[in-house]
Amino acid sequence: MEEGQAWRLGDLVADFYLHHDDYDQDEANSVNTATSWHAKDALPDGALTAVVEFADGLPVIVAASESRLYVIDVAEVEREGTPGAQTRVRSHALDPKVITLSQLARYGEGGSFRNAEWEIGLPEMRVSISGRSYAKGEVDENEQLARRIAEALGWEMPG
Repeated sequence: MEEGQAWRLGDLVADFYLHHDDYDQDEANSVNTATSWHAKDALPDGALTAVVEFADGLPVIVAASESRLYVIDVAEVEREGTPGAQTRVRSHALDPKVITLSQLARYGEGGSFRNAEWEIGLPEMRVSISGRSYAKGEVDENEQLARRIAEALGWEMPG
């Protein structure tokens, strides 16, 4: 993955740790470093990405290439001594026999926009992606990612 994109993802994950949990700046910085470098090393160029809240309330990076789904989470944050973080990446073939996908949608007045909650069922976890699309055809990054996953799993998207 391109380094700038990897650091942007790491910033989002670290910001979540800093503002949504009891982590200090040094611990958040170690999370940023670990997630950024792991994303750079493990995710393919051109992958669509999002940082989403996982079931336990902590953020994960979700990425999709044409044929694979990747999830990067923080496995451990060292809270004693020198701050450090360990990250884990999981890679799954986008196979509809293994991965399930559902969508819960809420439409705006006259169909002007749609907020969608996409739930991805993986063998060992569930991940939700909140996306938004507009009647004009514009979609946010999370919706682009969810649609790539949906299409790879055989969900025929209109338009």
